[in-house]
Amino acid sequence: MEPFLSRDGKYLFFNNSNDPRVNTNLHWATRIDDLTFQYKGEIQGVNTNALEGVPSMDRNSVFYFVSNRSYDQTASTIYRALF
Repeated sequence: MEPFLSRDGKYLFFNNSNDPRVNTNLHWATRIDDLTFQYKGEIQGVNTNALEGVPSMDRNSVFYFVSNRSYDQTASTIYRALF
């Protein structure tokens, strides 16, 4: 769900589900050819027991995503990391 293809076309980012009963985590895959991607698994260092979704990346390989992990404490929902 909520797929994002990196601007260089090398990486596909997505989450596994938006069902509130499921722990929604971010996953990634690498491009093999125009129609095929190799699944690499969950994105390490990003996922928690909270919801993570809506992956994106800028041209400088800064990875962005939404998470409600600390909303009650900080009111933050947007997170970033260097991919």
